[in-house]
Amino acid sequence: MELKAKHILVGSFVLISTLSLFAFVAWLAKVEFDQETTFYEIYFENSVSGLSLAADVRYRGINVGSVKHISIDPENPERIRVLVETDAAVPLRNGDHARLELQGITGVSYINIDGAQAGAEVLIADRGRQYPVIPSEPSQLEKLTLGAPDLIASSKELADRASNILNSDNQRLAAEILADVARVMASISSRTDKIENIIDSLDRTSADVVESARLIRQIANETKPLVQDLEASLSVAHGTLADVDNLIENDGKAAVMEFRDFLAESRKLVAIMTRITDRIENDPSGFLFGERDAEFKAK
Repeated sequence: MELKAKHILVGSFVLISTLSLFAFVAWLAKVEFDQETTFYEIYFENSVSGLSLAADVRYRGINVGSVKHISIDPENPERIRVLVETDAAVPLRNGDHARLELQGITGVSYINIDGAQAGAEVLIADRGRQYPVIPSEPSQLEKLTLGAPDLIASSKELADRASNILNSDNQRLAAEILADVARVMASISSRTDKIENIIDSLDRTSADVVESARLIRQIANETKPLVQDLEASLSVAHGTLADVDNLIENDGKAAVMEFRDFLAESRKLVAIMTRITDRIENDPSGFLFGERDAEFKAK
């Protein structure tokens, strides 16, 4: 009886577990069924090695979908067509670009999408196409790989130039330059005492310059009162000259008129004196005894 009860208990547990598992699967299927998704096409110009079906599709590093199909573009065999399915709640916009990224060091690749600005229009399918197309761009590794030939060519050119620089003639010239430098350094070493004397002289000269500057400042401070007195004297002289100008302006005209009258009277006096002198020279007695001569002639 007890054994039968144990079997019933075990059977019940297994039945409940099975029913729970079916319920969970049904719930998960319902969730997946209710989730809306959007399909996009991506065309890659280069190899997509490492990318496989069900690989992650990420938007700015966040997983938003997976790869559903990988094939060669029938319209252009040089391109790889990749069909991806993403969450419809994350609409892709104009400006978004897709590129392959490596996931760690395993060699597995995933698709990362980014680049659109806020407010950009949502991607829509072109006329005649079933799905919108996300433009692709090379990954950082692909850019490095594509630039490798140019880098190698540049390295070769640099090596050739270095080889030309290090030819025998340039090596000999470099050796001569180094020898000249060594001689100059030896000459400088042999003249260390003279160099020290020159440095000491420069120090003394600098000290003299500092002392001269101090004396100049002192002289300037001492002569400052003298300059102030000179400015005051010049101000007084300027006032005196102004007074003289005013005197000449006010009294000068009267003085000039008096001087002119004086000159006129002087001219008259000179004329009278000239006439008297002429009479004395011509007839002294007449000038002196004019009246007697007249009486004598009358008799």
